Amino acid sequence: MVVLALSAALNLYGLANEGYANAYYAAAIRSMLQSWPNFFVSFDPGGFVTVDKPPLGFMLQTISAKIFGYHGWSILLPQAQAGVAAVGLLSIWCGAPGERWRGSSPRSPWRSARSASSRAATTPSIACWR
Repeated sequence: MVVLALSAALNLYGLANEGYANAYYAAAIRSMLQSWPNFFVSFDPGGFVTVDKPPLGFMLQTISAKIFGYHGWSILLPQAQAGVAAVGLLSIWCGAPGERWRGSSPRSPWRSARSASSRAATTPSIACWR
């Protein structure tokens, strides 16, 4: 639990200072907010330019912008939350229950905490999740 709190603090601290992070993708999110058909394909309003990524990530960011308003932090919030979730999943996957299923001795609970904290506190992880 401490590792998740550390990850949340590192990912959410100063999120408003990041601006829109990428103006091209922020424009696609604004377009998805303006038109219901654009929500599913991430077009620009004229339907001329498409985004080079699958629309699911942009859909999550658009939903966040719809709830909290179109701001840089509301666009980056789903990515920061995904980073915290990734740390939680890593903590679960490296925990002791997997060893018990194979019949060997259980792992130390510190292994889970070490792996998750290394994922939570590394600079590349925090930079990618923003």
